[in-house]
Amino acid sequence: MKTIAALTQIPGKPRRMRVEFRNGEPVELAMDIIARHRLLVGHAVSAETLRAAQEEDARKEAETAALKLLNRKNCSEQELRRTLRANGFGERLVDDVVDKCRGWGYLDDRHLAEMVVTDAIERRHLGPARIRETLRKRGLDTPAQQPSGGESSLVDQALAALKGKERTYARLDRETARRRMIAFLQRRGFSFDTIRAALARLGEDSGGEG
Repeated sequence: MKTIAALTQIPGKPRRMRVEFRNGEPVELAMDIIARHRLLVGHAVSAETLRAAQEEDARKEAETAALKLLNRKNCSEQELRRTLRANGFGERLVDDVVDKCRGWGYLDDRHLAEMVVTDAIERRHLGPARIRETLRKRGLDTPAQQPSGGESSLVDQALAALKGKERTYARLDRETARRRMIAFLQRRGFSFDTIRAALARLGEDSGGEG
């Protein structure tokens, strides 16, 4: 048993207090958890009660951190796990919080992957390689259903990626402009076949890569 010697406010944390004991190390807990477990000055607290209070506090802190992140941005399960681990939460607690967030409807990797692909194609004009890399970094699988259109659509995407750079390339000689367009589209994730087709549409392809 540990006897509570004092409850002190923690500077900068208005809803948390430090529970100090006469015969043990202090612990930090949320005020509502202190009240729920009846942790009062002068009372003796069993190891089981203190452990339950600390576990509840950690769970609440993890859930708060998760919801704060999810309210700020769309996250994948892997991204949420990474953030919670970085905040010092244990693996079992991370699993529990991720399960809860999924159950609450705040996590949906399949829907998020579809959103990422749509945004990559329609707004960012990325090619397949960059889209796969973006999904991989976020811990997402490639959606089964993707915008269709085949190679013609990829060529349109490549041309859309070049849109707005016409003035930049117009100042260069033909071969330099062509090399830079190829390099740019490769960085955007397009295959050379798609790039050649796009440049042919622009009248820039001379038949080889160099």
